[in-house]
Amino acid sequence: MILDKKNIALIKKDRTAQKQFYDFIYENLFHIPNRYNKTKRLAEEIFNDAMLKIFESLNKQKKIDNALAWSSKIIFNTTIDSLRKEIKMSERFSYPDELPITESSMNNALDHLAIEELFECIQTLDRNQLAVFSLYEIDGYSHKEISELINISVSNSKYLLHMAKKELRVKVQTFQ
Repeated sequence: MILDKKNIALIKKDRTAQKQFYDFIYENLFHIPNRYNKTKRLAEEIFNDAMLKIFESLNKQKKIDNALAWSSKIIFNTTIDSLRKEIKMSERFSYPDELPITESSMNNALDHLAIEELFECIQTLDRNQLAVFSLYEIDGYSHKEISELINISVSNSKYLLHMAKKELRVKVQTFQ
C-alpha cells in the first residue's frame, strides 16, 4: 500500500478512511505488540499508541512507498519504548555472565506441541522474560543488541532468556 496525495481522505482525517487504514494495519501488524506482552489488552494499548503516532505523522510525510513497513517500524519502536519504561520501573539485578542452558529436553517437548499451545506458554512469561525471549529467539537479536535496545545489561538479557527457557521447559512438558 502506497500512501501519497491520492490518499487525501486519510490525510484530511476522514473517519471512514482512518477506520479502513486502522483495520488494515491491525490485521497485518497487531502481532508485533501482542508478541511482547502478556495480555491482549496491553498489546492493544501499545498498538493504539502507535496508531496515534502514525496518524499524527501522516501529514508530515510526502509519500510513503510501503505503508506496512513504515507502520511496522513505528509499532515496533512504540512496543520497545513501552518495554523500556516497564524495565526502568522494575528492579534491576546483576546476573552472572554465563548460564548453562540445555536445549534437548525443550526440543523434544516442542515436537509434540501445537503453535497455539506454544504461544500460550510464551504469553505466560514475565513481561521482561517475554520481551527478551521474543527479541532473541523470534526476532534474532543478539544479547548485545537487546541490551542496547531495552537498556539492560548483557548479563541481565542472558539471565532473562535463561529464566524464560527454564519456565517454558516446565510449561511445555505439561503438554506432553
